[in-house]
Amino acid sequence: QFLRPLFYNSSLFTQQTSDWDREQWLNFAKVNRAYSDAVVRSMAESNLVWVHDFHLILTIAQIMRKMRSANVGFFLHTPFPSSDILRTLPVCEDLLRSLLCADLLGFQFWEYARHFLVSCKIVLSQEYQFHPGGVIGVENGGRQVRVRVSHFAIDNEILVEKLEDPAIAIE
Repeated sequence: QFLRPLFYNSSLFTQQTSDWDREQWLNFAKVNRAYSDAVVRSMAESNLVWVHDFHLILTIAQIMRKMRSANVGFFLHTPFPSSDILRTLPVCEDLLRSLLCADLLGFQFWEYARHFLVSCKIVLSQEYQFHPGGVIGVENGGRQVRVRVSHFAIDNEILVEKLEDPAIAIE
C-alpha cells in the first residue's frame, strides 16, 4: 500500500516525513521473494512469465536471479511516476533495476513509458533507443529490454463467446 500514492504521483518521500517505512519495504520485498520462489518452483526454463503491476515489481529481478534463462514480461496497470517523484523514494534504484531485468515492459500510455525511460536515464544513467516497428530498447547488462505501449484489456465479445461454449464448465 505504501507505494500506491507514489505510482499515482501523489506522494513524496522525504527524510523529514514518516511516509517512508523501512519495515513496510522489507515486508514488500519478502512478499515478492515468496511469490518469485513459488513461480520458479512451478516453471520450466522455456516458460514465459508475466508479472503484473507494481505490487510484484521486485519479483522480476528475483526470478531472474534464480533462473537466468527465464523469459519475463511485466505490465504496469497504473501510471509510472515522474522521475522527480520516483527519486524521492529511497529505494528507487532497486525498483528500476528490477524492471530492467524483464525482457519486455508494457505500459498503458506513452506518458508512463516516458516517465520510466527518463527515470532510467536520470537515476541509472541508462540510455534508451528507438528501433524500427515502434519498439524502444534500454540496454541493460548486454541485453535489450524492450519497452512497449499498449492497452491491456479483455475483449468482451470473445469472453462471452468462451463463457457460452458448452465445452467450458463454470463451477
